[in-house]
Amino acid sequence: MLLSQNKPFESVEKAIEEEKDIISEIIVKKTGVERKRVGDTDIGKVLKGEIADLEELLKFYESGELKQIK
Repeated sequence: MLLSQNKPFESVEKAIEEEKDIISEIIVKKTGVERKRVGDTDIGKVLKGEIADLEELLKFYESGELKQIK
C-alpha cells in the first residue's frame, strides 16, 4: 500500500512567489498478514492425509492388487 500526504499550503501562486516547495511525503506500508489457506489449517492437514490415502488406494486398484467386492 502506498500513502501520500501533502503539506498544507495557501496557494500554488504563493508557493511560487515565496519559492517554497510543495512537499509530499510518501509512506510505503506493508499490506499485513498473509492469508491462510485450508491446507495450512489442522483440518487441511487431515484432508491432505485422506487424499494421499485415497490416491494410494486408487493406485492399488488400478494395478490390480486390489479387487472391487460386489
